[in-house]
Amino acid sequence: MTESTNPNLWTKQDSTAARAQGWDVFEIWDGRVQYEIQKDDQSDIFKTDEAARAFVHTRNNSDRDALCHKAWSIVFKSKVALPTKGKKK
Repeated sequence: MTESTNPNLWTKQDSTAARAQGWDVFEIWDGRVQYEIQKDDQSDIFKTDEAARAFVHTRNNSDRDALCHKAWSIVFKSKVALPTKGKKK
């Protein structure tokens, strides 16, 4: 799939739209790659990451916002995915 049609890929356009709302999806390394919704530190819209996550959660559940749904899905999938095993030497 290309970047524009892959629903599991957070695009630059998605990031730009999310940052306009004061949040974004960030890649976190915790023994494996995971994704997390955090506040955009360049914006004063949210004071905490928790507030940004609550906003996205609400928009995903109540407003059926496509961007928030995509972000929430990507984060969820990264949390429940099994870690990939390295190749045996």
